[in-house]
Amino acid sequence: MEIWLIRHGETDWNIHQRVQGWADIPLNENGLKQAEKLADYLKSISPKAIYSSDLQRAKRTAEILAEPHGLPVQVDERLRERCKGSAEGIPFDEIPNRFPQGVPDEETDQQLQERLFQAIDAIAKQFPDESIIWFVTHGGAIRMVLESLGAKDLPYILNTSISRISGSNGNWNILNMNTTAEYVLNEEFPNP
Repeated sequence: MEIWLIRHGETDWNIHQRVQGWADIPLNENGLKQAEKLADYLKSISPKAIYSSDLQRAKRTAEILAEPHGLPVQVDERLRERCKGSAEGIPFDEIPNRFPQGVPDEETDQQLQERLFQAIDAIAKQFPDESIIWFVTHGGAIRMVLESLGAKDLPYILNTSISRISGSNGNWNILNMNTTAEYVLNEEFPNP
């Protein structure tokens, strides 16, 4: 089984480098175009199901990706971004000065990891081994999944990039990370 972890399209807060977390920020015009471009690239690949975070930037991206396949988007709030608490809305470069001891009310690595793998494992059990399932989620969530599976020194997770994992029953391996639509079309996946 493969799970494709797809990051949502661009938002204005991405451009302005503001912490999003659970803030429900919409896609901007470019983010909508990114999702449409990715949908066009992925129209020949048939997922068994499409799941999304409940935050609108991910959900709208998922809806655009689902349209050519006639699949409903199944929303699962466990696929949300890491909760950043009182840091949400603040520019990234201001975080160290405002929170020198760390953000006190943000979700921990362990909490985020447990939440994400609960979703991955529970949803995966519903499908046969040969299935491809798309999860439209967030950069921090994707980073946590990949780091939990052994990825090191990850670059910035690009908007509408795809990272693929395979496995079942809690045993997951990375197939590729942070690839763009052109790689998907040509099946030229870089090695993890």
